[in-house]
Amino acid sequence: MRTLLLCMSSAAAFFGFGLATNTQAQWTVVNLNPADSGQSYAYGVSAAQQVGQAFIDSTYHASLWSGTAASWVDLNPAGSTQSEAHSNLAGQQGGTARINGAFHAGLWSGTAASWVDVHPAGATLSVIYGISSSGQQVGRASVGSVERASLWSGTAASWVDLNPAGSAGSEARAVFAGQQVGAAVVDGVGQASLWSGTAASWVSLHPPGAIASTVQAVHNGQQGGMVFAGNLGRAAVWTGTAASFVDLNPPGSTESQVNGVYAGQQVGYTYDGLYYHASLWAGTAASWEDISLALTGSWGSSRAYSIWSDGTTLYVAGDGFNLTTQRNEALLWTRALGLRGDLNCDEAFNLLDVGPFVLALVDQFAYQQAYPGCSYLRADMNQDGVVDGRDIQPFVDLLIGL
Repeated sequence: MRTLLLCMSSAAAFFGFGLATNTQAQWTVVNLNPADSGQSYAYGVSAAQQVGQAFIDSTYHASLWSGTAASWVDLNPAGSTQSEAHSNLAGQQGGTARINGAFHAGLWSGTAASWVDVHPAGATLSVIYGISSSGQQVGRASVGSVERASLWSGTAASWVDLNPAGSAGSEARAVFAGQQVGAAVVDGVGQASLWSGTAASWVSLHPPGAIASTVQAVHNGQQGGMVFAGNLGRAAVWTGTAASFVDLNPPGSTESQVNGVYAGQQVGYTYDGLYYHASLWAGTAASWEDISLALTGSWGSSRAYSIWSDGTTLYVAGDGFNLTTQRNEALLWTRALGLRGDLNCDEAFNLLDVGPFVLALVDQFAYQQAYPGCSYLRADMNQDGVVDGRDIQPFVDLLIGL
């Protein structure tokens, strides 16, 4: 592997990085609002499926889509008077359902009948916000009148209390590769938080001088959320420490937040004083993109909640207020990323892609600056959602096959 990397670095120096000349690919937006639904929201996206909730028969039903309004699946379990799904991964959905008057955290596998109740014993309320491919789920549970960040492994009995010692309350919003993220109230301050499986592992990501902070998402060592500072909520990303905080709030925005993170890109919203705008970033405030501009028709506020990619298409789940129908409607944004391995975006795969591939491998932020119309996810050759050394061999194999 070391020999391959050295050879590719030499090739990169020979061919040069260059600059992309193509324009940014266009977004396609699909309205997911089901027929007969009063309103709907899409909170999670993965593997071309979306989850959220839809207002049906005077109550909210946990919902699953596969890219169209017609694909809507009602996940509301039998006996539940209200439910919502927050996350989806590898065919599993996580959320909550009101059972016997109390919200119970639970899991689905594509149908209402598949519902599994993971409500901890003694809790008065529980909800799952995030799930991981390793079989972990996170959220919160109210136990002993305290909201507690929570971790499960698929059953009620597996519940782990993540509430840090001395915390007045906490919640976990997302999980990836053994890391859990969220917020905890410590010393009277809501602090962006990171755990690794136990309450004792708690790490504060709260930046010095901030009034409050929270983490909403995590992927491959990057955390995304909001920092409230200077009377302004600012979209934020971290890489594991409070000192790593990066302010993503674009100029002119009076509020912003990151809700989803995937492979170095972030989604959420900005606020201009009148409307919320569904937004996309690539790690810096300067990279901000207003994806609400892709909406056609008459729309008010919009938000993005989740982001995912299969290496060829970027998926963003969210919602917007339709001024014509006067209701909130679940939305799915998609953008073609182009040919996998075509890192200079010339619509071909050849030796000229070696240099850009190395740049995407060693410095993804620098790659996005050098090739603003491209996505470094084209370098995800093994389609695991991460651009790293494991992509080198598949890239070389593809070159050899030219």
